[in-house]
Amino acid sequence: MNVLVIGGTGVIGWHVVLELCARGHKVRILARRSPKEITLPDQATFVSGDYLKEDISSAFDNIDGIIFAASPDYRQLVRGSAWDFYQHTNVEAPVKLFQTAERSGVRRGVFVTSFYHAVASELTLDHPYCYSRAESEEAVLNACSGGLNLSIVQPSWVVGPGFSRHLTLAGFYQNLVRSFAPLYAPPGGTNFVAATSLAHGMVTALETAKHGDRFLIGDENILWTELMGRFARAAGRHGKVRTIPKELIHASGSTTAVCLRLLGYGSGLEPHKWSRFFTKEFYFDPSPAQQVLKYPVGKINQTVAEVVEGNKTSPAFHSLRA
Repeated sequence: MNVLVIGGTGVIGWHVVLELCARGHKVRILARRSPKEITLPDQATFVSGDYLKEDISSAFDNIDGIIFAASPDYRQLVRGSAWDFYQHTNVEAPVKLFQTAERSGVRRGVFVTSFYHAVASELTLDHPYCYSRAESEEAVLNACSGGLNLSIVQPSWVVGPGFSRHLTLAGFYQNLVRSFAPLYAPPGGTNFVAATSLAHGMVTALETAKHGDRFLIGDENILWTELMGRFARAAGRHGKVRTIPKELIHASGSTTAVCLRLLGYGSGLEPHKWSRFFTKEFYFDPSPAQQVLKYPVGKINQTVAEVVEGNKTSPAFHSLRA
């Protein structure tokens, strides 16, 4: 197939590009900026565009399939109503994009959302990001009922090498484990998946899934302290990982919420309530999706080592739209 990957320079999108090329597909990457850090595979081309601000209909010319791995995540702060912002960026804009794709003759697609609402639907009541992700699934499926076969992928936290501008939590972890500072992490934990495993599952979904299929993709359920320990061991450190007191995290969330309100900012996640959820063990069973999509599991340690050692590119740790 000729496949358009929207967000193909992100942590998830880039590994999808590599997986598509490895399977013999031709890839067109759409992103706002070309990645200067890497050389594109021979089967891949790049076009610049911002689907939120521009008409990108020409990007769909001669395209058979589309993988949508873009859109703002929950970390973005906005002036005014976060509910309105995420409704536009995560619901209205993707609906318009998939309608354009269908009119252009695209016949297969994958839409990447998040695992939060799929595992804990109550999160949609308080958090604009989670609400928008849940609503976007039904909206895009209904928009593509006339010929574009679309499936939904709901990934957990994603670990994998990426590009320098995507540095987030893993960059912090790597810097910490390479320093002489004490090792510490929050209480609680969640599910993690390697970027390569997720990309494998996403490409298989593009090739084989039925319209409306939803895949909750993950791998290991890991405590935050254990994850920090894995980063530390990969860097050659073997000290004890201390747990940050839950009360300190809750107080920080409450303070952040007050500051954002005073400054007139909205957030994808309500900090006060999210701090209480974040410190729980937020786990799920990923085996149903793994059995269907046959993506590899058990790759977290290998991927952590790649991030710490910097074997591929600058490290990145992304909760996409998770």
